[in-house]
Amino acid sequence: MTQKVIDIIPVEEKAPVEEKAPVVKKKKKKKHSFVWVIFSFLLILVIGFFVLSLNSRLTVALYPKMEQVSVQEEVEVSISQTNVDLEQKILPGEFFETEEEKWNTFPSTGSGQEGGKAEGALTVYNSHSPPRAMNFVENTRFLSAKGGKTFRAKNKIYLPPAQMQGGKLVPSSAEVEVIAQESGESYNIPPSKFSVPGLSGSPLYYSIWAESTEDMQGGFESEVKIVTEDDLNNAKDSLKKELEQSLKDKLLSVLPDDFLADKESLIFENFESSCFQEEGDEVAEFNCYAKMTAKGLGFKKKELLEIVKHFVLGAASDKKVAENYMEIAFSSKGSVTQGGSIVLDVQALANVYQEVNKELFVSNMAGMKKSEIESALREAYPEVERAEFDFFPFWKKTAPKKAEKIKVNIVLE
Repeated sequence: MTQKVIDIIPVEEKAPVEEKAPVVKKKKKKKHSFVWVIFSFLLILVIGFFVLSLNSRLTVALYPKMEQVSVQEEVEVSISQTNVDLEQKILPGEFFETEEEKWNTFPSTGSGQEGGKAEGALTVYNSHSPPRAMNFVENTRFLSAKGGKTFRAKNKIYLPPAQMQGGKLVPSSAEVEVIAQESGESYNIPPSKFSVPGLSGSPLYYSIWAESTEDMQGGFESEVKIVTEDDLNNAKDSLKKELEQSLKDKLLSVLPDDFLADKESLIFENFESSCFQEEGDEVAEFNCYAKMTAKGLGFKKKELLEIVKHFVLGAASDKKVAENYMEIAFSSKGSVTQGGSIVLDVQALANVYQEVNKELFVSNMAGMKKSEIESALREAYPEVERAEFDFFPFWKKTAPKKAEKIKVNIVLE
C-alpha cells in the first residue's frame, strides 16, 4: 500500500535563507591630489621668498687700518689738584697709607769662651812639731803634685795641732772643698797630693800638705756665640729693608681697583724696632721685632688714560684712539714730597685709526650690489683695511634701499 509522506514542519517556521551583503566597490584615488600638494608647497616657498626679500637686511663689519703712535711725557701727580689739567699735565692725587710689622731670628757672630771649673774635696794634714794649731783663710791655694794644677779652698780651714801618741807624732787633719783656679778639662785630675804654695820658704811648707782620694770633676771649656752691637744694628737694618719691600707690595693691595701708584716711590715713616737679647748675651741666635708705616701717592686709571689719549691725539690729531689696544708704562722721577706731589715719566704705545662716517657710508651703499660696495670701499675709503658682509636672507647680494636696514659695525684689531 502506498504511504503518503506528510511534511510536519510548518512553512512559516522554516529557517530563513541567509541573504548576501551587497559588494561595495572602493573608489580609486585621484591622481591630481599629489599634484595639488606639490603646488601648495611651491606656493609657500614663493611667498616665503617674497616675504624674506621684502625684509632683507645687511650687516657690514668694517676693519679700519691701524697706525701705531708712541709718546713719552712727564706728568705731575698732586694732592692739591682736583681735576685733570691736560695743558699743564697734572693729575689729581690721593695719599694711601698702610702699616706692616715683622720679626725674625738672627745669628750671633761674636764668640767667647764658656767654661766650668773642676771641683772636689781635700784632706789637709798638720804634722808641725812642736804641735800647733793652724788657720787658713778662704781661697787658700793648693798645688797638685800631678800636673801642677792650682785649686782654692771654698771655706776657711782650721787645723788642730798634731798629737803625740806612743812617742810618735800623729798628724791632725781637716776636710775642705776646693775648686779649680781656672776652667777646663785639664783640671779633672785623678787623686793626688797637694802642697800649700803660700807656705813656700817656711818650715811649715813640709809639715802642712793635703791629699785627695777621688777625681776632680766638672772642668770644661768651649766656644760660645755672643750677641755683638753690630749684630743688633745689622738685624734692625735687615728688618727695615724687609718691611720696605713688604710695604711696597702691600700698598698696591690696599689701593682701590680704579687707582694706580708707583710702589718704588713711597714715604716710609715711624720705624720702630727692638731685640729680645742685649749686647754680650751668650746665645747662638736672637730675635728682633720691627714695625713701620708707608704712604704712597695714588691716581685714577681713567684720568691717566685721559691725559695719555690727549698726548696721542696731539701726535695724530685727525685720528681716533683704540683704547683697548694701548700700552701705558710709568715710573717716578724722584720721591714723593711731604707736600704730596711726584713727577712721573709716562710712556705709551697706542693704535690710532681714521674714523668712518657710518651715516654717509650707509647712504652711499644703499641699494648697491656687494661687488659695487667692495669697489667703492677700495676707491673712496682707503682708511678701511677690509670689510665683511652678512646678508639676510643669504641669497640676497644687494644692500637694502632703506638705510635703517643697513647696520655698520667698526671692528678694531
